[in-house]
This record gives sequence, C-alpha cells and structure tokens, in this order.
Amino acid sequence: MSLRKSYAKGLRGPLRSMQPPLLYILPVCFFAGIFLMALLRRQLLFQTGFLDQETLYQMKYMTVDNHLFFLYVTVKRLSLVLFLFMLSTTYLGIAAVWCFAVWAGLSGGMLCGAALLRYGLRGILLILAGIFPHYLVYLPAFFMLLSLCVQVCRQLCAEEGREGLGRLRRLPSGCLLRLCLAAAAVLLGCILESYVNPIFVTNILKIF
Repeated sequence: MSLRKSYAKGLRGPLRSMQPPLLYILPVCFFAGIFLMALLRRQLLFQTGFLDQETLYQMKYMTVDNHLFFLYVTVKRLSLVLFLFMLSTTYLGIAAVWCFAVWAGLSGGMLCGAALLRYGLRGILLILAGIFPHYLVYLPAFFMLLSLCVQVCRQLCAEEGREGLGRLRRLPSGCLLRLCLAAAAVLLGCILESYVNPIFVTNILKIF
C-alpha cells in the first residue's frame, strides 16, 4: 500500500467523527473575540488607532465608487466560496471549515468589542449599520456553504472507495445545485453590501 493511501486510510476515522458544530463555533468564538479585545485593549485598540475618531472622520467624508466596490467585494467573496469548496474535496476540507468559522467568529467579536470599548452604545449602532442588510444574506449563505463543505469532505474523503478523480462521482446528490445557490446568495449579499449598506453607514456616521 502506498504512503498516500496509508495516510488517507488513517484519516478516515477522524474525518467520520469530526463534525464541526457550526451553530456553536461562531457564537463561542464571537464572545471569545469580545473577551480578547477587552483583555488586550491597550495593545489591540488604543495603541493601534483601530476605529478611532480620525478613522471614522475619513470614512464620513470619503466618496464610495459603488461599481468598483461591487467588483472588489464580489471577487473577494466568490473567491472565498470557490476556495472553501475546492478544499472540501481534499482531506483538508473539514479543517478549513473549522478555521474559517473560528476566524469569522473571533474577528467579528473583536470588531464589536472594539466598537463597544470606544463608543459604548453608539458603537452598537455603528456595528449594526456596518453589517446591515448584507449579513442577513451572508450568514445563511455561508452556513449553507460550510455545511455543504463538511458533507462533501466526508463523502469523498472519509469513506472507502476510488482515489483521485474517481471520487468525484461520489459527490452528494444536488451538491452543485447547493453550491450555486450559496454562490447566488453571496452575490446578492455583495449587491446589498455595495449599493445599500453605504447609505446606512453614511447616516450613522453623522452622530460620530
């Protein structure tokens, strides 16, 4: 048996049991991010100028080219969708889902923690303006994508069967349809983020 096949066989057991609790990872890491920001606020917040008044002042008076912004966020978000899905066809798929969920939760929590520490209740309004309305689409879209990635990885890599391209025949039923739906939802989120969200951010920044 080749070294590659031995490695793959050794991973099948852990992959069967590694079912990321997506509904718990994000909130746990979110609150961990808030705690981390509060614990290291001097190093991470006050010494870096993160979300300070000067930054908000520049945001308040800058002009956003909605079309260029749309192209930027679309390439960034859809590249992430494709990258995660491609990784899900390898033995790194579930690890990638874990890493992305932990990163998303921690970064979101640290951002909220920074806004709260600097501006109190106004910081909550700033965060809400920053994520509305596109995150109403992003959250279910990426949850759908991450669930699909876990299923694909388990189906292709955690079961006995043909190696290489032959594994692609064992893709879950409706996999490509679900991927397209997630990508379409992300694209809708990009439209909202580029053309609708700047209106809310601009109005909220007037109170800062």
